[in-house]
Amino acid sequence: MRTTRYGISALALLFIVYVSSTLWMHSKIANGAESADSYSGSISFDGNLARSRLSDQSSRTHHQSILFNTGTRLEPLERLEINRPGSFSSCLLVMDDNHFLTEWLAFHYHVLPLRRLIIAVDPRSVTTPAPILNRWRSPNLNFNISLWADHDFMADTEEHRVAVDWVRRKFENTKIGEDLIQHRARQRLFYYKCMKQLKNENRDWTILTDSDEYLLINYETVKTTKTGLVTPSVDEPGSVLTFLQRELAQPMTNLTSPCIQIPRSRFNAQESESSQVQKLVPLGLNASQFQTLRWRHHADAYNYAANRISKVVMDLSRVPWSALEPVSSIHRPVRSLCGRRKLHLRAPEQVFVIHHYLGTWAQYSYRDDSRKGNERGLLAYQKAQQFVDKVETDDDIRPWLDGFARRTGVEIATALLAGVGVIDP
Repeated sequence: MRTTRYGISALALLFIVYVSSTLWMHSKIANGAESADSYSGSISFDGNLARSRLSDQSSRTHHQSILFNTGTRLEPLERLEINRPGSFSSCLLVMDDNHFLTEWLAFHYHVLPLRRLIIAVDPRSVTTPAPILNRWRSPNLNFNISLWADHDFMADTEEHRVAVDWVRRKFENTKIGEDLIQHRARQRLFYYKCMKQLKNENRDWTILTDSDEYLLINYETVKTTKTGLVTPSVDEPGSVLTFLQRELAQPMTNLTSPCIQIPRSRFNAQESESSQVQKLVPLGLNASQFQTLRWRHHADAYNYAANRISKVVMDLSRVPWSALEPVSSIHRPVRSLCGRRKLHLRAPEQVFVIHHYLGTWAQYSYRDDSRKGNERGLLAYQKAQQFVDKVETDDDIRPWLDGFARRTGVEIATALLAGVGVIDP
């Protein structure tokens, strides 16, 4: 083997250079030394959200060569992301809920897998998700995110006026404030324009949920109704899409509609033993900061009052252009395809489920919520805590974090999850 003048083999020299450059890169991540503004990645920020109360430090994270441990050797993450067969998209409206968004992104990136996101921020927000989104800028992660401002979907003043008038007529017999009217109008136009944009990009499966809602396989139902179908664990990358594709291949599937209506399970803030909360969680990560790990107790599947009505996953590739119109309800975003009779689904009736988390009182009360107005108070929180029917426990979601950490490597997972569950000062 060829050696240098100092007696070091060429291969060894290359290895030293590689290790040195890798350590340098990780030190840049840890110190946030490289400005995100100098990097042209896959995230496009289309609005001016200068009113951030977040530290800019987290937005300066730049992952240029993300690595993960395959069990044999370290390989660049992008090798597994190139030509991945299928992925999910999402339309998401947020308002001062960064403490939820960090976990929501990582969970759905791993479990769905989510690779396209259009996100809009309520104009009354005092925080911005931009620093959190900047962590996902690396092309290696293959995550295309667009941050929309109002002018991106409400530039047409006549269209906005029509949307506001529609909301006023719908609630003419109900006393609601102007904030709620404007929120409903924005919601009506955002989901409409977002779905049109995604369809124009030839996207297919798209989730329409909030940042406190998590979509996964309903393992309890699958165990009893799909005995012959192999079910991927939630710790496996893309478990939802893998199962969905297998389910669609079955001759008697109930998922033939391009609008899949999915029941929700409402989790309260009942605490558990620390050993139960920390179970299956990678070292160095605090499970009590995660909604999906800290809260294990949810309302009975038949408690409609607590669980409320279903949310949907849309296959936009099968939605006719003519069916897309301003959205009257996020629960039925395409009225001709999303049936009214499935609004009150029970968890045992569907192979997927959405976990809906209440969070702590501090998290719940942090924002000036335009949907609930002054009802978002302590009494409303306490009412949501107290389920009339029996309470059930669910730990099926728990392995996702270990799978995510193994997939990306604990160091990168920790960087992406920095500040998870923490309320902005």
